Amino acid sequence: MSELREADDRESMRRVRGRARDDAARQPTFLRALGLAVLLLALAARSGRADELVRVSVLRVIDGDSLMTAAGKRRIEVRVADIDAPEWHQAYGRASRDLTTSLVASGDVRLRGRARDEHRRLVSDVYLADGRSLAQVLVASGLAWYDGRFRPNPTLAALEESARRRRLGLWAAARPEPPWEFRRAHPPRHRKKG
Repeated sequence: MSELREADDRESMRRVRGRARDDAARQPTFLRALGLAVLLLALAARSGRADELVRVSVLRVIDGDSLMTAAGKRRIEVRVADIDAPEWHQAYGRASRDLTTSLVASGDVRLRGRARDEHRRLVSDVYLADGRSLAQVLVASGLAWYDGRFRPNPTLAALEESARRRRLGLWAAARPEPPWEFRRAHPPRHRKKG
C-alpha cells in the first residue's frame, strides 16, 4: 500500500513539475516585458549614471528630436532631452530629420531615460552606436536649438553658440524661428506630416 502511495506521489510530482515547466515556458515573454517596463520606468524616474543605459532598436525617426524605438516587443516613443529640433514643415525640419535618420542608421541607440513629457514620450539622453550624443551632434550641426529650460547643459550651450557664430544650418538665416514659436503659430490640427 505504501508503494502505491509513493508511486502516486511520484506521479503527482511529475505532473506538477510538468505544469510548472509549461508555465515557465509561457512566462519569459511576459517577464521580459515586465522587467523592461520596470527598467524603463526606473530610468525615467531619476537621473541616471553612465552605467544605467538601455539599448533599444530604432524603428523610425519621427523628426529630428523624436524616435520610435523598440525594446523587445515594447514600442517606446522617445524625445531627445535638452534640445528642440525644427518642426517638419519648418525651415530645416527635413534636414534635421534626415541627419537624425543617417545617424541612427545602425538601428540601435542607447537611452538614459529621465522623465515622461506631456505627450507621454520618454525624454532621454540618446547615444549613438559610436557613443556620441545625438543632441550634441544636432546642436553642433545647427539643426536643433539647445533647450535649457529643464536642465543646464554648458556643453550644448557652447555647441549652439559655436554653430551660431559659424552660421551653420538654421543659423544661416537672419532670424531663425524657434520651434516653440512655430508650434504656437501653427497648432497641431493645422500641421500635416508630409
